[in-house]
Amino acid sequence: MAENGTVTLPDLPPEERNDPEAIAYQKRKWDELQQHVQAMTAALTAATEADNAMAVALRALDPTEVDPATHPDAVRNAVTDLEAATGMPTDPKALKDWWAALDPAVRAGLLAADSDKLIKAGILGPTEYEWKAPNDGAGPYHVREPGAGEYAIQMETYGLVAGGTLFQNEDAARHMLHYLDNTGEPLTVDVDRMLRDDPKFRAHVEGLLAAREAEWRQTALDAYQKAGGAPVAIPVETVRNRPNDFTFNENQQPNWFHAIGSQGCVVSGVVTVNPGPDGKPVVSTRYQVNVWDRYNWDKGKSTDIAGTNITDADMAKLHQAGLAQEYDITGRSSAMTWSGSGGAPMRPDGSGERNADREGTVTDPGRDSR
Repeated sequence: MAENGTVTLPDLPPEERNDPEAIAYQKRKWDELQQHVQAMTAALTAATEADNAMAVALRALDPTEVDPATHPDAVRNAVTDLEAATGMPTDPKALKDWWAALDPAVRAGLLAADSDKLIKAGILGPTEYEWKAPNDGAGPYHVREPGAGEYAIQMETYGLVAGGTLFQNEDAARHMLHYLDNTGEPLTVDVDRMLRDDPKFRAHVEGLLAAREAEWRQTALDAYQKAGGAPVAIPVETVRNRPNDFTFNENQQPNWFHAIGSQGCVVSGVVTVNPGPDGKPVVSTRYQVNVWDRYNWDKGKSTDIAGTNITDADMAKLHQAGLAQEYDITGRSSAMTWSGSGGAPMRPDGSGERNADREGTVTDPGRDSR
């Protein structure tokens, strides 16, 4: 091996240079050597990247290094270098895995440097749960050609939406129209407005947070102590199961009941611990509310909308005949701060007025988008 790291094998003796077996043996040894060189090079690269990441993380956590008064560009430089060293991805799935794998002190350094960017990228989302549709709904799409019965159901449904916008149930109408649009594309729901509209939904989320508060706090404090009193950040989330899901009340919230009914619900975010002015740790939780649903139709169900009984069996026929298509509903709230049990009631920012915080409204069903 040379001083620059180049590895070579000694030349064959003159008497073996024309020996096929000796030449083949030399080639096998050369191939084995190259594999070892590649393995050593990869290990050295990984060690160098880890060393750089740790150095930048320490720099980001050093108050003298990130003090804007003395180093105005230090915060921006620190977070840029740290993202580059740790390889912050843009793909949502890769971002989730990356965030979960970071050291708690590195997470805290990134959040302190540019929390808005990270939150916008999606680091408050669940790092463990991945939603899956609970059932097949109406089954496979477009398994037969539509007949007169399916066309009659389609026109009746359009008339229901156009006639008074489902009696002021704007989101129910919007979701029904998306079903009739027949694209099957996911639809984003306004979770902030759902929380503002329904006190029971807010109370449900408060309960999910309160149930995990002590556990999350202790986990974060343990990480803080292990880090020697340096700031730390720990990803947290509630468990997705039926007791933690939420169903809107048909009489109190007819709009959301007909728009989404029951929804999968997970509260996720990050618990941070920072040293306070008196030296005692200060714990805070930044979180968002995540919801999922499948806009589909199950056998044996029906609902009354604006005095008309709508059966799931009839609506399912539109999907089966290719005149409408079931789809996923997803949404996440804006970032909020949990003040702990007994604190001020949780309520997202915004006016709370219908359509004031959402782009687009329900329009005539004959619009050009169909």
